[in-house]
Amino acid sequence: MEGILRSLQPLNLTKYATESRAYEVSSFIAQGRGAGSLTVGKAKHEIWNSGWRESDRATKRAAGIDKVLAEPKSSGGLYQVTPANQGTKLIP
Repeated sequence: MEGILRSLQPLNLTKYATESRAYEVSSFIAQGRGAGSLTVGKAKHEIWNSGWRESDRATKRAAGIDKVLAEPKSSGGLYQVTPANQGTKLIP
């Protein structure tokens, strides 16, 4: 069994990886639907804005998502994960 789990490590995503991808999808849906902006989290972090220059979109989207994910639980955040502290893995 241990060999099987070891072979799955590249697929064993962290909380940060799964949630950042989910928020990225939400951002793309807002963009595709023509929404002016999309804010999420208790602090209303912006993960989409139609006013962003195309060259800035990926950077601003990622920065907004990172802010949502890093928001401390004590401040109403849900995840409290960052690129440096990615949280639990799907398979412990």
